[in-house]
Amino acid sequence: MTELISYFLTSAENPNQWLYTDFPGKYTWNAKLKMWKRRVLSGREDTIGRMNHIPMIQSEKHYLRLLLTQRVGVSSFENLRTVNGVQCPTFHDACVELGLLANDKEWERTLREASGYQMPYKLRDLFSIILGFCFPSDPLALWNKFRDDLCEDILRAERQRQADRRVKYSDAIYSEGLRRIDACLQELSPQRSLMEFPMLAELSLFERVPVLDQLLRAEYDYNIAELRARYKHHRQMLNDDQLNAFRIFRKAYKNDESLLQFIDGPAGTGKTFLYNLILDYVDRSLRLLWPPQLLVSQLY
Repeated sequence: MTELISYFLTSAENPNQWLYTDFPGKYTWNAKLKMWKRRVLSGREDTIGRMNHIPMIQSEKHYLRLLLTQRVGVSSFENLRTVNGVQCPTFHDACVELGLLANDKEWERTLREASGYQMPYKLRDLFSIILGFCFPSDPLALWNKFRDDLCEDILRAERQRQADRRVKYSDAIYSEGLRRIDACLQELSPQRSLMEFPMLAELSLFERVPVLDQLLRAEYDYNIAELRARYKHHRQMLNDDQLNAFRIFRKAYKNDESLLQFIDGPAGTGKTFLYNLILDYVDRSLRLLWPPQLLVSQLY
């Protein structure tokens, strides 16, 4: 028996006005007996009830979870779907009848909850999914409410770049956030674009760049002088076996020859050190090692 089923049975036997997430403050879960047991000291303030995150693509499970955070004293799945004495055919329909999905409340609630534990790039993925598949009625309002959360990592990177923690959110930072959201939409489907949402596109000065071009641009975004100095320093640290493997690779690379090279050895023998040196050797000449699968290793 699961915790949820036991919650239903307990609520049926002892009608209450508690949410499923509040239940751990009143009861404790006995894993051995598979049942909830009433707390001796009920209503402890230091008890937190949490439920696993359910992505929107698992629609009915997602709406089931949403209902459990809104309805009290639920005694069954059927009871959970019943609104004003009428049993709805799906959890989604029940959410609609309760007004939980009206006026983008569902997407606002989803983003607010995710902003509490997801990294900004994950939030942008989520925001892109909402834009691309969930048809929010007011995307601009969602953006305005969560743009700081969506761009937090961009602000942090800008503060590090300028070595100034006083840097604040700006139109440039928000524009970069929208550009990255546009890239996420492209990854969902090459035909999708932030231009489908004029109210958002007007806020941004972003240049729409194909995903492959973005990856190539990122590959070239490094300090060449620093990279060459690092390569020169690490090149002198190779042992005989590493140096032999590197010379084989360098010869094939210079002559544009095909090469299948296996670098094998126990943990701690310097395989990753050699890989990084090879990448530095290639990058310092402003040429891309493409595809990355050129390097193959067997790790033990």
